[in-house]
Amino acid sequence: MGRVLVDMCATTWYRGHDYDAVSWRRSWETELGGPTMIHGIHAMDLLLWLMGYWQQISAMIATLDRQIDVEDISMALVQFENQAMVSMINSVLSPRDETYLCLDF
Repeated sequence: MGRVLVDMCATTWYRGHDYDAVSWRRSWETELGGPTMIHGIHAMDLLLWLMGYWQQISAMIATLDRQIDVEDISMALVQFENQAMVSMINSVLSPRDETYLCLDF
């Protein structure tokens, strides 16, 4: 299949405001993060297993729509040791409710 050059790693789910109403959800003390740590970590873990070590990362998190202590979206650009580049997104604001890895060789 060749060498991986470009990847996309996305966990774009939707969780309504009622999801956040549960007292232990969406706080640093109880969940240790938002969609990055709770939902997207599984796809990111698989990506790291496939790709190996990363060399450079630039990332941002934000709380755009929810009254919560943690982020409701995160995005990152990652370059791996083999020079492949990856875009990552984790969101609970997205109506698609999907998780995927897209590897371009």
